[in-house]
Amino acid sequence: MTATTTTVDDLRHCRHLCRLPTSGGYHQRIRNRRNHHHHYKVHGNPMDVLSQKLRKLKSLLKDFNKEFYSDIHKRVVLAHDELSILQTQRLALPYDVTLHESEKDALLKYTDLVAAEEDFNRQKSRVKWLALGDQNSKFFHKKVKSHVVRSKILSICDENGIRLDEPVAVKAEILGFYKKLLGEKRFVPSVWS
Repeated sequence: MTATTTTVDDLRHCRHLCRLPTSGGYHQRIRNRRNHHHHYKVHGNPMDVLSQKLRKLKSLLKDFNKEFYSDIHKRVVLAHDELSILQTQRLALPYDVTLHESEKDALLKYTDLVAAEEDFNRQKSRVKWLALGDQNSKFFHKKVKSHVVRSKILSICDENGIRLDEPVAVKAEILGFYKKLLGEKRFVPSVWS
């Protein structure tokens, strides 16, 4: 039997945890949790160790999500309102240093919450894609159609900087470019060599 110690530092390579908001004491609260769970001993074979670590991580991430991301939209609106009030006060008292510091902190808090809200919405959209994306549904076909439209080349500039809009001319320019780049000769590998 082997014993290992798990810490939140073991998760330092996880890119989502590294993008935590910088204000609001988030990093300090994470450090406090890490220190609280620092000496979590895990015993057993490697598969049991992994399973226990993942179970512990799941509970930590649930708590983290509840504390930092619960009702994120409402928190963004409140932070925006707080920032607006401070900015209005700063207009009335432009030389007040404490108001300046308060506004700076409120702006940092607001930008962090907006980033967290965007991240939350991005993850939510990915969940929707996983649920609906690979089905033969209206949602899937709408996404495919938008991808085709975005990746279509409608115009191109030739070597002389002249813009070509006609589909035939665009196709000829692209083919000419790659023929020039790669050469005219086609290489067909032999099955027997």
